[in-house]
Amino acid sequence: MLNALIAKKVLDDIKDSQTYKEGTRTNDLRWKIRLSESNAKLLLSNNSISEDEYWNIVLMINIHDTLKMHAIPGSSIESKFSHSSLAKNFASEYFEDKDILNMIQYHDEPFVLHKKIRKNNSEENKSRVNRLFDTIQNWKLFAMFIVSIGCVPGCSRQPIGWLIYESNKRGVCSIDKNVVIS
Repeated sequence: MLNALIAKKVLDDIKDSQTYKEGTRTNDLRWKIRLSESNAKLLLSNNSISEDEYWNIVLMINIHDTLKMHAIPGSSIESKFSHSSLAKNFASEYFEDKDILNMIQYHDEPFVLHKKIRKNNSEENKSRVNRLFDTIQNWKLFAMFIVSIGCVPGCSRQPIGWLIYESNKRGVCSIDKNVVIS
């Protein structure tokens, strides 16, 4: 995890880039960023996250969907043409924290997995869940990032509840389910 000062500096540098300015030119994305940042601020104000965690979450909020306009629609999360891979590669130009980069890469995975598992709890889907849990190291930070981006109008809270349940069940972190913002 980056410390707050470094995360703020990286965020300032990224916001100055032409790539960021192009990626956030739509009102929908700017609105989602503002709502997600407000959620992160709420988590900070109720002591669910530290200041360092807050600034890392805000950094990820501002990067994770920025390159959707350059992605090939329907690309898998791990495809080099997916918006998450493009965002991860963009972020890697500014910092090297592998775990934060993986959180950017896999930010949609909890939502996709929840939907898939509800339809079919196959071995393939279970394996994909295990891969996610093996890939992300700081589960509290990832879960709070998912809470921040997923608790916006139009998004179901069920995948977030599922992620918190799985995280607690696996012992990778202990998060109160009431952290989900309504």
